[in-house]
Amino acid sequence: HGSACLRAVNRVMSELAPLIGDLRQDIAECQRTAKAGGWPKTPSRKAAEAAALGLNYIKRVFHLVTFASFLCESSLKADAGALRYSEWFAKRDELSTFEANFSIL
Repeated sequence: HGSACLRAVNRVMSELAPLIGDLRQDIAECQRTAKAGGWPKTPSRKAAEAAALGLNYIKRVFHLVTFASFLCESSLKADAGALRYSEWFAKRDELSTFEANFSIL
């Protein structure tokens, strides 16, 4: 469900961007600020803060996509309410490993 969920999340983010801001643009701005401030070799305080904020935004998008995947998968099962998202996520080591390796650059 990954690519379909990513498309769905991108569509929703685009629709809501005028109301709440565009996470993709926010991530790109954080990347520009971090790079301009010397990230990752000798970052200024502003660069380090931008990198941390951008990484937080990336994780938000990641969890939106994985939550959408969880919902798609759960809707196909008869016992859909039996598993919480946190439990579903914890059972997938590859997701935690993937998330742990995120980088703003």
